[in-house]
Amino acid sequence: MPKRLAKVVCVVAIISAVCPCAHSDVTMKVETRTSTSDSVAGKTESKSEGTYYIQDNSLRHDTFAPSGSHIAIMRHCDSGISYFVDFDRREYYSFASPRYSAENNHAEASSGIQRKASSFVQSETHEVGKTQVLLGHTARHLITKVTQSNSDSRTPAVVEEVIDGWYLTDVKQPQTNCMPQSAMDDPSSLIGAPMLPPDGTTPEFKHSGPMPNGLAARVKRTRYAPSDQNSESSVVLEQEVIDFSGATVDPRMFEPPAGFRNIPKPSK
Repeated sequence: MPKRLAKVVCVVAIISAVCPCAHSDVTMKVETRTSTSDSVAGKTESKSEGTYYIQDNSLRHDTFAPSGSHIAIMRHCDSGISYFVDFDRREYYSFASPRYSAENNHAEASSGIQRKASSFVQSETHEVGKTQVLLGHTARHLITKVTQSNSDSRTPAVVEEVIDGWYLTDVKQPQTNCMPQSAMDDPSSLIGAPMLPPDGTTPEFKHSGPMPNGLAARVKRTRYAPSDQNSESSVVLEQEVIDFSGATVDPRMFEPPAGFRNIPKPSK
């Protein structure tokens, strides 16, 4: 491990890949706390809440900033039609998402030349301690250690990450990103890589131990990477599911509100 390291602490995003058949209707509220520290810019902190709505293959994610701003992203996995909705400006635009077919359980394949991976990820998961009760369900404590090595000179040679989380044993993580069935239980989707290769290749992945594939009720992700030669920085992201419901969701929640202005998608 390099002598000089920048420590980045974050919590696993609740948008992990999971089986879309696990839930028909779900409402899930997530609290996020962010703290960034830099030897030049100083320290900043923020807090926000987000709510996920899921109904079969229709998904919605609302984000509320401390300033009061409210935006939502609505996805229809079967058709690939998605919307970005700005509630403050009362306007929205549509964009295309990767299409997902519930019948054949895969996303539409993208064309392109496959390139040899420049990044290699190894992960190992262990269960530690006793279970706890979270959100009224039994939760397991799993710790995953991840090491990523890169042959690309534009990225750090080695990046290490520790994922410390509590996962509900009897509740699957709701689908929130139209992930295809073929990738739902793959560790490369559930655990991911500490850093994405800038050349666009997919890292080669090797995992051992149990899979952390229950509902991620409370998860902390700590990333270690070589620090910049001129400064050291850290980012702390904490996310926790604070409410979870299986009540029926109104189908109108997945369409832009009536009266909102349809605008062209921004070029950037």
